[in-house]
Amino acid sequence: MKHSGRFATKITTAMTIDLTSVNYGYLWWNNYGGRDSVFKATGFARQFIYIVPARNMVIVTNGNDNVTGDQSNVNEAVIIGIAKKYFF
Repeated sequence: MKHSGRFATKITTAMTIDLTSVNYGYLWWNNYGGRDSVFKATGFARQFIYIVPARNMVIVTNGNDNVTGDQSNVNEAVIIGIAKKYFF
């Protein structure tokens, strides 16, 4: 796509929103978890996309609206733990 480079730049450029001090832009959380160059998109029913450009890595999880917030937090911690163990 002709404009995909500009879109990628836009979605990975931090924007500060008024209510919190987190960086957020174009439906993406930037520098998620305080780590540089890690981006996260959150979708309906606890679906997630994590992108780690430095590792050429994309992690996608499917969700279910029957999953509790606590279980979702456990799932996220496991995914991040696996990524750290094998890729960092």
